[in-house]
Amino acid sequence: RDLSPAPLPVSAISAALPLPSRRDEPPAHPSPAGAVGAPPPPPAPPPAPPPPPSAPARRRLLRRASRPRPPPPGAASLVEQLNRRVLVCLRDGRLLLGTLAAYDQYANVALDAPVERVIVDSSYADVPAGSAVVVRGENVMLVGELDAESDARSTARFTRVSAADIRRARSARQADDGAFRRRERLEWPVPEDYV
Repeated sequence: RDLSPAPLPVSAISAALPLPSRRDEPPAHPSPAGAVGAPPPPPAPPPAPPPPPSAPARRRLLRRASRPRPPPPGAASLVEQLNRRVLVCLRDGRLLLGTLAAYDQYANVALDAPVERVIVDSSYADVPAGSAVVVRGENVMLVGELDAESDARSTARFTRVSAADIRRARSARQADDGAFRRRERLEWPVPEDYV
């Protein structure tokens, strides 16, 4: 005799487990996770689309999209320095300070109200250089913005003197440098073999 229970018909199984009437309703008796033959959970409904922007928000978005993007930080662009006080260091070592009026792709710069900062030893003076100056890009070594705080910090260890005093000091220094070079040429050591 066979003692195993008789198999139940499918209709009896479906009547014993109530099926959900809608897809988003959880089953009355959820099957344990990972059970063999368990139906996969229904997919989550997609999120609702965002409401369309209002008319003022749409105008703001269009204005923002039509504006040119600012260059990334550290990019070689002088657009932020326009109409600001800048320091221009030239290839020959001269320093020009003025308001940046214009520039082009070749680093030609135009300065309004420029002054030449002359530094000799521990003194300096700002010598006016006319009403406007155009500097060719091939002579520009460095251009940087100069605000009042950084200008005061950079000149704190120097003594400010008049333009006439700094011109005299510069010509005296150039004369000393010239004499030193001439003396070097005269006192150049001659090897003992040639004496």
